[in-house]
Amino acid sequence: MNAEILERLENSFNFKKLDNDSVLKPYQLLDRKKELSNRFIKAIEYFNSSQEKQIKYTHIAEQLGYETAELFLDWIQGKKEPSFPQLRKIAEHLKVNQSWLVHGDGEINT
Repeated sequence: MNAEILERLENSFNFKKLDNDSVLKPYQLLDRKKELSNRFIKAIEYFNSSQEKQIKYTHIAEQLGYETAELFLDWIQGKKEPSFPQLRKIAEHLKVNQSWLVHGDGEINT
């Protein structure tokens, strides 16, 4: 019975098994938003390094068709996570490697 309870608890927290003994810890699941936030900031800095005029997150949100910049700010602050299609669209707009922005793979430049 304890094994069943433990299994149901693990499933309710959406832990994912990596191999026989390894399970993602809750802090590892939460760190994704922080990692994305850091990559967003680096992507904006990277984009701005090649521009005469500095772009702000409000400019990006408007140029990508969002009605307000609040959602974009939530992403930058690590409060929410954008969808994969949204991340790819932002990466394309900022001229950074999509795989780097979405997953942290490779280098920032394409």
